[in-house]
Amino acid sequence: MIRTKRIFEHRSPEDGYRILVERVWPKGVRREEGKVDFWMRKLAPSSILTHWFSRTQRWDEFAKLYRNELKKKIEMLKELKQIEREKGVITLLYIINDPERNPAVVLKDVVENLEEFMEETEETIVEEVKEEETEGAEEEGAE
Repeated sequence: MIRTKRIFEHRSPEDGYRILVERVWPKGVRREEGKVDFWMRKLAPSSILTHWFSRTQRWDEFAKLYRNELKKKIEMLKELKQIEREKGVITLLYIINDPERNPAVVLKDVVENLEEFMEETEETIVEEVKEEETEGAEEEGAE
């Protein structure tokens, strides 16, 4: 089971194994106070995407762009899924003050539906390769 929780909330027994999924350590939280079992900063959205979202607050676009970034991190997603299997309950910790619109929500959905996400990723890669081949053939024909 995967839960999400703001890191500033107190730890509870229901949290299970706590994983921080932010690129930077949250300001105002000392390491021992955060009670973080594992920090997976590389699964966080890119700094550029995080900054863009903080300015625009365009959630649907952010979620789509973050999912695209996660397509390049399949091995880390598999690792997170394995941790869930081993620990039973994991809590993905985030910083933003919105329980419904934060990167951990997107990550939770992806990991809970990892097989489907991987199939979607594979299909995207195949489509991109086909497009590149088509463009390459058109360029050769134009010469």
